[in-house]
Amino acid sequence: MTAVPEALAAPGKERVSADVPDDVARRLRIWAAVLGKPVAHVVSNVICAAVPSDEVLASQIQTGGIGDGRADH
Repeated sequence: MTAVPEALAAPGKERVSADVPDDVARRLRIWAAVLGKPVAHVVSNVICAAVPSDEVLASQIQTGGIGDGRADH
């Protein structure tokens, strides 16, 4: 994917950037096109679905990271 200058995040949001392999970037662009959404929206939805809830994080902290296995992926 092409790097773009960092823009300020909207209030109450965190802007993140990541490097992904070319094949993943290609599939992401195709997926976004199929969904009719900007790539950034697709990535945001994936991250929001993948990051554990506060309760799961608290449990993982208390058990030394043993939890639902999401960090294994």
